[in-house]
Amino acid sequence: MSSHTPVKSTTIERMRQVVRARLEVLRKLEKERNHILREVARYLSGKKAEHEKKIMAEMPYTPVKYE
Repeated sequence: MSSHTPVKSTTIERMRQVVRARLEVLRKLEKERNHILREVARYLSGKKAEHEKKIMAEMPYTPVKYE
């Protein structure tokens, strides 16, 4: 460091601990976010499948006639 007043090593260590703690919080938040996104994707794909089944059930079946 090029500062004129020397920084105590305890201060640097405290700063490092704060940074580590914040990184840990960010990691946990990212894990939670990914979990939520997976749940949402699973829910939406299930809804899409339900919707497609419903549409297929409501469609009248008309055989194609070739002339």
